[in-house]
Amino acid sequence: QYGLDGFGQTPMQQLRTTWNLICLRRPKVIFISSNSFLYLLTPHIKRRFPETAIIDILHNEFDSIVDWFTISSEYDQYLDRRIVTSQYWKDVLVEKYEIDSSTVVVADNPVDTDLYDPGRFDSNEVLDGLGLDATKRTVSFIGRLHPQKGLDVFLALAKEMSDRQDVQFLIAGDGEFRDDAVEADRRMRHVHFLGHFPTVERVLAATDVLVCPSAYEGAPLIGLECAAMDTALIAADVVGFSEQIAEGGFGMTYQASLNIHDDARTIRSLLDDRFDELLERARHGRRWVLGRHSLPVVGEQYRSVLGALIEERPPSRPVRRRSGRRLTLHVGLPKTGTTTIQQTLLANRKQLAADGVVYPLAGLKGPGQMRIATSELSDRQRA
Repeated sequence: QYGLDGFGQTPMQQLRTTWNLICLRRPKVIFISSNSFLYLLTPHIKRRFPETAIIDILHNEFDSIVDWFTISSEYDQYLDRRIVTSQYWKDVLVEKYEIDSSTVVVADNPVDTDLYDPGRFDSNEVLDGLGLDATKRTVSFIGRLHPQKGLDVFLALAKEMSDRQDVQFLIAGDGEFRDDAVEADRRMRHVHFLGHFPTVERVLAATDVLVCPSAYEGAPLIGLECAAMDTALIAADVVGFSEQIAEGGFGMTYQASLNIHDDARTIRSLLDDRFDELLERARHGRRWVLGRHSLPVVGEQYRSVLGALIEERPPSRPVRRRSGRRLTLHVGLPKTGTTTIQQTLLANRKQLAADGVVYPLAGLKGPGQMRIATSELSDRQRA
């Protein structure tokens, strides 16, 4: 794997280096996941390497000219397979974007059921470690603090339920609404803000009910993680959550309105009146995830898709190579991109070495071999 950060300092440098890497490696399959550089290069890849298969994966559409459904539609003729995460998104591609249904494959999102395993945790110990009261019910929000995720609804819910002394509210995440979460933690004693918390499984182990008031989703991973942990879920009835809860039976949905206070009261009614039922439903989640979304199950889906693609591709054209070793010298004038080339080669020495390309450390000064270039010059000439 390569990181674009090491491919240059400007988009054009990164684009060119990506293309050079493709020419060097000549992969059998290129998998595009939210990468504008690769979409731009698809016409050139198909013209230069027609035997290379190109796949992309799409997660959701949010009615914007910059979402990946819209962007990728311009390159459909160069894509051999389109992967989506649910039947709903396949229907969108076929009906709205008029993509040939035979090229669209549904592959489920996976969850690591070994990591997200409630048997690994003692919930009381986790609560104690987070500084929470193990005798209270815990209602949590986990996700980006972004308008899409509905933190404002969750905070309205916490305020609405401030009279419930047996309920505490937990927020884990970061983003542009961080200040709102910090203020809620300060003003409401029953609200606790963890900030960015990398071990989501621990937060879920401490949670009785997760609330997800999202405005839109694709096939949300947090829903699968919640189900794997046998944690109850209350979510807005939007694409993604609605299918997960209908199929997995581990929670409840509600019809969102345009008023966060109305939504807060709707969610409260579920927590007040149907809490025990929510906990009972949560017990169905892990069994469903193991049968549908575990890593082995989803891995087999991808092996099937990729294997079929590789088998149907024509054989690669042989690469003509000269016998023996070859030395390539790059001599560039100032401001011609020389330093960027040197930095990229140096940053990717290990990967290049695996392909039989050696970028030597001998004579290195900065990112380039300046000492080799000047080794035969006199001190005066070097100056």
